[in-house]
Amino acid sequence: MDNKNEVIFECRKCEHNLFAESIDLKLIDRISKMNCPNCGEDAERNWILVGLGDSETQENEYNWR
Repeated sequence: MDNKNEVIFECRKCEHNLFAESIDLKLIDRISKMNCPNCGEDAERNWILVGLGDSETQENEYNWR
């Protein structure tokens, strides 16, 4: 995506953030089926779309546990 914007998804349980570049429907489908890598929460209805961000310049604003 331009300007280094990434789509941010957040785990409902532990608030872990995923940053995704070059988002498309296949990637959204993969994320929707992915358990949280931080807490192991089951993928079903877990990920919340938070918005756009930049993992490099906003690293202190998001949960990277």
